[in-house]
This record gives sequence, structure tokens and C-alpha cells, in this order.
Amino acid sequence: MSLLLLIPLSIGLGLMGLCAFYWALKNGQFDDPDGPHGASSPLISHSKWKESPMTSWLPTLKTATPEEGYDLAVKLARVAVKLTQPDAEIRDRLQPEYAEDSDALIAVSQVVATHFATVAVANDYWRGTT
Repeated sequence: MSLLLLIPLSIGLGLMGLCAFYWALKNGQFDDPDGPHGASSPLISHSKWKESPMTSWLPTLKTATPEEGYDLAVKLARVAVKLTQPDAEIRDRLQPEYAEDSDALIAVSQVVATHFATVAVANDYWRGTT
């Protein structure tokens, strides 16, 4: 095909895409029906978080040693699970299922590693290693 055909064709397709985006924007396709916190509300209810006795359980990320920092990272992961699924019976019932699932165990390890990286930065564990 020649450039004389491809250039107008690509411009036309681009304009069609732009029109489709404009239509979706004008017709509320990007509006959040649940408000500004709609996406997170199924995981953690903000009102429950404020009422929770666990709101002051973590006064600081500072720890004396990296080992204590790792223990804190594990605790952060456990607390996140408890806030996401506050029903202990459901957590206990589901534990055998994910304990045998290698993908779930790897995902948990990644969460703990992310928390430990946060704690390590807060404590400057890597100072002088560069």
C-alpha cells in the first residue's frame, strides 16, 4: 500500500479513537459510582478502620536489629490480613487451602519482603553498603 492511503487511514483511526474516548468521558463511563474510596471499600471499610482497636498498634517502624525489622514485616502482613478479613473463623477455614498453594505462599513472601524493605529503609539498614 502506498503512503497516500496509509497516512489518511491512520489519521482517521486516531480520530475515531479520540471520538470514542470523548464519548465515554461525556457519558460518565469513567465515573466511580461508589465515591472516591469505592475501589478500596470491599477490602477495608474506612469506618471500621477508625473504630478498630488496632489503629495505634504501630507507633514506629524503628527497630533495634534487622531481625526485629523482619519480625515487624511479618506482623505488618498478618495485620493486613486481619483487617482485610476480620472474621477469624473464615481465616482459619481458608488457611489449609492456601497453605498447600505454592502461588499463595510465594505471594505472601512477596508481601513480607515489601514490608521488610519499608522497615529497612525506615531504619537505614543498608547504610554504608554502597
